[in-house]
Amino acid sequence: MNIRILLTAGCMAMTGLLVAQAPTAPAQTKEQAPALQLSRLTSEGMIKELGLTPEQVSALEKIEQEHSEAMKDLNRENLEPAAKRTRTIEARDKKQAAIKAVLTKEQAAKWEELKKNQRAAYLKQRQEHTAAPTHQE
Repeated sequence: MNIRILLTAGCMAMTGLLVAQAPTAPAQTKEQAPALQLSRLTSEGMIKELGLTPEQVSALEKIEQEHSEAMKDLNRENLEPAAKRTRTIEARDKKQAAIKAVLTKEQAAKWEELKKNQRAAYLKQRQEHTAAPTHQE
């Protein structure tokens, strides 16, 4: 009986060790990684919603990539919080202007409306989350 218990415990321990040593997938480089995180503007839903052409999608992806690189560079700099905030706002405004330059007047109006609705939904969800009662035992 004791031998069975010891053998069972040993098997379980070995299984745990084998699982813990399972090889992990190697990290992907930027070139290898698929575009899993499209910007919200170039997601399939937004492409359809705004009626974006393939040329517009390409231009918007380039804008998003440039903005992403600019933000990474900004985060690498050792800036005071106020200066970092100012530069972040400037980068965001530059991105917004570049996006509007790619969109037609109608698309830009629809995009602004969608952003407004997304912001309202976010604020509502945030308000509901903060107003929810805390866990009580």
